[in-house]
Amino acid sequence: MAEKAKTHRTEHTATESMAEMSDRARRTGQRVQDEAGQWWNRMLAQSADWQKQVTNFASLTNRMIPLAQERMEDAMTLLEKNTRTGTELMNKAMVAAQTANLAESQAKWLDFWTYSMKALQGNVEFVTEISANAIDSWIHFVRTNAERMEAHVPKSV
Repeated sequence: MAEKAKTHRTEHTATESMAEMSDRARRTGQRVQDEAGQWWNRMLAQSADWQKQVTNFASLTNRMIPLAQERMEDAMTLLEKNTRTGTELMNKAMVAAQTANLAESQAKWLDFWTYSMKALQGNVEFVTEISANAIDSWIHFVRTNAERMEAHVPKSV
């Protein structure tokens, strides 16, 4: 009987402990929800500022994308040009390597090297032009957006 009473007390204590823990967990959960609700209220109260920042960023991005697309088109043009040039150089090298006559072979190799140097010069000029265009575009972009940002920023006294 004493053993049964002891078991009953242990179960009762365990039940109380579970009830206390459950109550604590419920209160903690409620506190977390309250704090989250307050945080969201603060964030939504500032939503006009957030919305303005997101709108400004989206506008900036929309102005930047065409500039990046132009530079990518330039890079694709260079890639296509180099593909054609590489194919032509391989063709010239194969013809020169297969030519049996020494004088004709030397002429073909000279043609290969001349074409190769002209291709290199063309690449350097094209890359220089792409770089200059990119720099000019970004300078214009920065100036235009700096003027827009100055119009949006309140002047301090």
